[in-house]
This record gives sequence, C-alpha cells and structure tokens, in this order.
Amino acid sequence: MSLIITSSRQDENLKQISSENPANYTNFFRSDIEIPTNSCIAVESVKLERNAEINVRDASVGLFYGVAKTAVNKDKQIQIPRIINFSARGVESIADFATILQDRINAQYHHPSQHNGVVVSQEAGEKLKITETFQGTASGTNVRATLDPVPYWNLQIPKELGGRFIKSNVERSDGYAYNLATGQFTRMANPVVANPGKGINGSTNMLNACCVAQLKDYPLGLNNGKFEVDVVNVKDGAWCVGLGRPHIQYDSKGRSDLNAAPGESYIDPKDIRNILPYKYVYGQNLISLTGNASVPRLAKQLWNEHYDYVVYSDGAHIRVAHSLGKNSGTNASGNPMPEWFRSWKHHEIAYWLSGGDLEDEPITHADFYADFDRIRFTAVGDGIRIDFGDKGKTTYQSVCGPQLTTTSFTCPKPIGDTTYALYPQINLQLGHVIINTFESTLADASYQFPEYISYPIGGGNNIPESESFGAYKPGDDAYSSNRLPLSLTDTSASYIGGVPNPIPGRPLIDSATRELGLTQTLSMIEAVDRNVLYNGYSGLQQQTYTFAGVNASGGTNYSNIYILDTYNRKSELINYLAPSQAFPNLGPVIGIPDRSVLTDANASKVGLLTGINTLDVVLTSEKKISKNSDTLFVRIPNLTQKSYNGAQSSLSKIVYQVPQFDNQGNETGPMYFAPGEKTYVKLNNANPITLNQIQVQIVDVQEKEVKSLGDRTQIVFHIKECASAS
Repeated sequence: MSLIITSSRQDENLKQISSENPANYTNFFRSDIEIPTNSCIAVESVKLERNAEINVRDASVGLFYGVAKTAVNKDKQIQIPRIINFSARGVESIADFATILQDRINAQYHHPSQHNGVVVSQEAGEKLKITETFQGTASGTNVRATLDPVPYWNLQIPKELGGRFIKSNVERSDGYAYNLATGQFTRMANPVVANPGKGINGSTNMLNACCVAQLKDYPLGLNNGKFEVDVVNVKDGAWCVGLGRPHIQYDSKGRSDLNAAPGESYIDPKDIRNILPYKYVYGQNLISLTGNASVPRLAKQLWNEHYDYVVYSDGAHIRVAHSLGKNSGTNASGNPMPEWFRSWKHHEIAYWLSGGDLEDEPITHADFYADFDRIRFTAVGDGIRIDFGDKGKTTYQSVCGPQLTTTSFTCPKPIGDTTYALYPQINLQLGHVIINTFESTLADASYQFPEYISYPIGGGNNIPESESFGAYKPGDDAYSSNRLPLSLTDTSASYIGGVPNPIPGRPLIDSATRELGLTQTLSMIEAVDRNVLYNGYSGLQQQTYTFAGVNASGGTNYSNIYILDTYNRKSELINYLAPSQAFPNLGPVIGIPDRSVLTDANASKVGLLTGINTLDVVLTSEKKISKNSDTLFVRIPNLTQKSYNGAQSSLSKIVYQVPQFDNQGNETGPMYFAPGEKTYVKLNNANPITLNQIQVQIVDVQEKEVKSLGDRTQIVFHIKECASAS
C-alpha cells in the first residue's frame, strides 16, 4: 500500500502558477512512483477552502423602472419589467455573482436614463448591494454636432397604387446631406424616376421617401432635453419634423446587403421587413379629430415613415400628431371595426384646444411663417412638450404638452417602454432645416441603435465566396430588442421566420449583446402599444393621461420596482408582467427571501431601498443570500480508472464525492474531510503504472471546474492492490 499526498500549492513558489489552481492542479514527482498491477485508488482525506457560492442556474429577476408613483393600473401600464435571466450560468462565488448580475443588468435593454448605471457589490455578512445611478437633467448638453444621420429606409420601397412592389423601383432614402458643424439637414436632388408615371416614384412629395432620415447615436434626454429645429428654409414645400422610436430594415432571408446601390444587390423588395410599430399602416395613416382616415391636406403630401411625435406642414396648415393604436372597437351595428381603424396610425392633436398660446383653429402655413421660425420639442420625464419659436426672437409660444392639458386629443401621449428611445426624424419635400439643439443625458454614443450588419459567408451551401449574409442587431432599447419574432433567433432550423434560410442554422438576429426572446413573440410590444392608454380616438372621444414628470433631482419621477419571486402571489406579479412573461425566482439568491415585489413604498419601510427621488437608488439584501452549493467531486484525469456519470451519460474519471458538510459541520470556509470507510475504484491496470505526475480536479456534477475554492487544496490518495473488482 502507498499514500500519494497532493497539494495545489508548492511552498517554494511565492506566487500561484497555472498548475496550482485549487480546483485544477498538477503535482510532479522527482522520483517515479510505481503502481503495482491490479491496483485500486481511494481518497484518504480532503482539505480545502470553500467560499460561499450561489447556484444561479435557471434563475431570473425582473427589474422594473417606469411606473409613475401612483397605484398600479394594469389597463394603463405602458412599462414592462426587464427579465434578467441567468439560465446559462452555474455555480458562482458571491463576488463573481455580483459581477455577473451587474454585467447582465447593464447588457440587457434598458431606459436611456439607466444606461450602464448599475453597480452590484458584495457586502459584509454575505449580502449584496445594487446601486442604480440614473441620468440627471439633459438641459444644456447639446450633442447636435455628433449626431449621425442614417436613412430611415435602408432601401426605399415606394408602394405602387395597386399595393405591388416593383423590383426596379428600389431606391435608398439617402437623398440628403447633413452638416455636423451647422446642423443643416438638406434635401438633395429630386429622386430618380425609375418608372415614369407609375405611382409615386417620379414625384417630389414626401411619400416618395427619398429624403427621410433618423439621426442616431444619442436618444433624446428625457429629463428636460430639447430638440429644436429651424424650419425657415422649407416654407415653400411640405415637411415633417419629429421624434421616433429607432427604425431599421432587414432582409427576411438574410441574404442581402441593404446598403448596396440599386442594381448591385440581389435584394428583392418583397423580402424587406421593417421594425415599424405593430400593425402600422402605410400611406393613409392620419386620423383626424372626427375619426376620418385622413386629415385635410394638399394632395400627396403624406408620408410612409412612422413618427411617435411630429409637427408637419402639408403646405396649407401646420399640424401636430402622435401615433396611437386601437386594440378594440365596434361600429354602430356592433360589428368589429375594419382593420384600418384598429391599426396603428398617426392621430391629429388639436393643439388649438390645449389652452396654449395658439387658439381657435389650426394655424395656416402662411400665418406660421409670418410669426414663427422654429419648432421645439422638450421631454419632461415621460411627457413631450411642443413650442413654436417666435420669429427672430429667443422666446416661444406654448403649443401643447402636459403643462397645459392632459386630454388625449389635445396632449401628446406619455412616453412608455416602446418610446423611451426617441431620435430626431426629418422628411423634406425641398429646401433644408437647421437643427439648433438636440440634448441628451448620455456622455457618449455607446447607447446602441439597431443595425443591419453584413457578415461574409465564406462559401459553402452553394453560395459564392464573395457573397455575404445579413443579420439584424437590436439596439439597447426595449422596442428594437422585442419587435422581431422569436423564430428569427432560432439557430437550429433550416427555415427561419417561415422563409427558407439559405444558410441552415444561421439566425437572422445577432443577439450576442443580450438575451432576446425573454418574452413571447411581440407580447411586450403588444402589451404596451395596444394598451388602452394608447387607444386612438374618434370624434372627441377622450381620456386623461397621467404623467410622472421630473423629480427634484432632475430625474424622471418613476418608481423602481424589483419583481423577485411568486410566493403564491402570482396575481400581484401579473399586475406588472406582460402576457407569457416568465415569473422570476431570484429573491432568495439576492438575500430577499420572502417578498414578491419591492416598490419604493414597501421597500423603504423596511430599509431595503434608499435614495428614492434621487439619482442614486440603492437596494440592499435583507438577509444573507441563499446559497445552493453544488456537490463537489474529485477527478483524476490522467489515471486509468473508470466511473460512470449519469448526469453526463458518459464514462468519467471521478473517484470521490466531497460531502456538503465537513467533519466539523462546516459548509464554507476551511474544511476537512476524512471518510470513515473508503471507497476504492479499480485502476484496471494489467501492468504496473509508472507515475511521474498526477493531475487533480475538483468539479461539479456536469464535470465543470468549480470556481468557489480558496487558496489551497490538499488531497491524500490511498493506493492498494485489489484482488477483486471494486
């Protein structure tokens, strides 16, 4: 018989080297060890240091920012919790889990005011502290000179009179120029007439969409951020100036470079998809106060693109609109209203009835230019205020906004989770506008705007080497991250999204930055955009909006809500979650073991949440975090023994299971194990084994190296000759 004493640290080494990992180390012998034929091996004793660890596999937590500090009203809830999921994680130390939680929260889609603002730290007593630092006022932070204009339509798709798409008519909506120094946005030459006399392709109106852009990289700062545009030099034509959620086009077959010039791409217009609002209607998309499917206007001065908030001139009047949907509706006979009525459209705002400085009727185009020269949008937390700038002066006239009235047909809609990332958006018939001011709370352009990215294919699948595939990359906002169907993320099927995938197994969505599909297909978008709060109106049907506004610290006056676990209180959680959204279960893991929902009100009472109504909100664990440690196993990969691991359905090199509690009853810290009865595993060696080194690993049931061990591991093995199988 012989003993082999192993250690993860050699006292002669001043610093730990790669072979001295306490969970994976190798000992080398100056003299060879001779193991006799037909030997068995068993663990004599184990000495290790085990840190507190957390099993976060299949765990999740819901973070909710965006509810006004009033009682929850599900019918008018336009915010949905973000579910932070840890399904791909295993057992972690407390310190590592804090880092993982911080990274997962910051990487998930989020409100611009929360961008990279979460820090999670380990506190004394095995607790966690989650600090959320919110962005303050945007006033005075003008980022106009760093905006990046991108075509609203990567490929312009003019819709023919019969609803057909003509491949030869594909154009890009890049007929503009933007001067960073001056903020001047100019419509360039008229569009190329691909098919004269066919529909709108040869016209100069805004439906042509040849000069439509969003200016990306910085969303509007929602805490008093301003977007001001000089419109003097577009007075001879129609124009749209507004704010919209991020938009991008992608190819449903993932084969095209959407940035290629016409004739250089194999794109088929029928395959182009947009991340427009759900059920958005092109063309006749304006609803008047009387419920008509159009607003009085000059012929052909509508547009195809979507705005959440817009001021526009049709050449005759200056009008204001916001986009709304209809989730229900019946006619006088009790039958469902037609789809055009129920769809997402732009609805006119009666600013002349808002109690502002403009009264009686919509201002005419001519009267506007006699008195005003610019448009200003101001975000006030979760509301949008619109003013007109007095001609040649620094003063403004109030047009509409929550500071005047909150009825739905006189006030712009509240900002929700589908609209909190708002970007400047412009469509011009002719001339140019000048962006004087665009204010954002963000210090840099790191808040991701959605993209359509081309990747080289590299040949194979009967595709030429030179071709590439395209993938949609969502932005950092909730809307672009949830707008596309979950099927587009499927990497296993050769058919994706109902269309043949030319590269089997290749998804159309690049989701490397975050986990998508945390809710079912479009459920988050429908839950918000089809909420009754966003119901479009007909006649003078109205509802009253409720706004949170801005708090005393310059942040949006929202509640911070943590949705932790069910605890047989699913009905309470349903007040927050969207349909099909999974119930979270991470409460015990972050040290709050018996609470389903933490709000500003109930958390502050017990001292768990501090900093309410400030820009720094801190959540601290109520108790020690719940540790659910995996069982440890000792494995020797370079010997000839055979074990069987059912969890892996395979042969194994495991020789010992480490108990959860040591001989003194310790679960963490320095631990010592000495089995009273050893279990010998046969080495199956028909010949002697000459051993000059031994590798020792501490693994979990999945045979993955554990990360929770401390400075040193010492394991003693006992080898003896075995006369029979063990």
